[in-house]
Amino acid sequence: MFMCDWINEQTMKLAVIADIHGNAPALEAVLDAPVMSEADTVVCLGDIVGALGSPGTCVSLVRQNADHVVHGNHDSRVFDNRKFLPKRDVDVFEYELIKERLSAANRTWLQDRPVIDKIMNGTVLAHCQPTPDRATGVGGEPGVYPGSFEEITDSVDDETKIVLLGHTHCQHAEVVGSDDQPLLVCNPGAVGLPVRVDGNGDAGLARYAVVETDTMEWALRSVQYDATNVVEFLRANGSPLGIATEH
Repeated sequence: MFMCDWINEQTMKLAVIADIHGNAPALEAVLDAPVMSEADTVVCLGDIVGALGSPGTCVSLVRQNADHVVHGNHDSRVFDNRKFLPKRDVDVFEYELIKERLSAANRTWLQDRPVIDKIMNGTVLAHCQPTPDRATGVGGEPGVYPGSFEEITDSVDDETKIVLLGHTHCQHAEVVGSDDQPLLVCNPGAVGLPVRVDGNGDAGLARYAVVETDTMEWALRSVQYDATNVVEFLRANGSPLGIATEH
């Protein structure tokens, strides 16, 4: 468990995004959704950058629109303090793309994002798991999948009411814990992945969530977008993403 002072604020409607992976058209479609202008706060759970063509644009859009941001394992690959040595073709492709298309200013901003954040009304933000040593998934830690949300109760303190996680790309929300100590765990799903060159998967569908911090109510949402440019980029650049994707 970990302890810190909470930010005490009035109840908020949170728009929750995660796992963009450099997919600018998908992110733009989500940010244009009406709920974004209705939300009090936008939070991003990491993996902003990736192999889908526009890591710099995505970081800039998140900087402009999100109020709270944590970083994920893909974000950390180009951090100064991480010795990431890509081996698989898909990792080499992504690593070189991000180095080329992410400005020094955006890289510095991304590196300054926390691994975990505790915000209003007992809400914890993390990419992979809600403890500082496992928050980003950098060490290969598994994400929290539907069916395992109950396990989160052992990783948070009694003041935690809501845990928001990404990493698995599995859109799901569930209230776990006890009647006197309920805990809402929510994964908003992936904004940017999967997009597959072979046309399979959910290309053209970007997922996100809306959470009310006082009532612990949620809505799991998605929006269609035109994935043509992303798929064409992957094909034109010989991306291995058509046969493999990594969370």
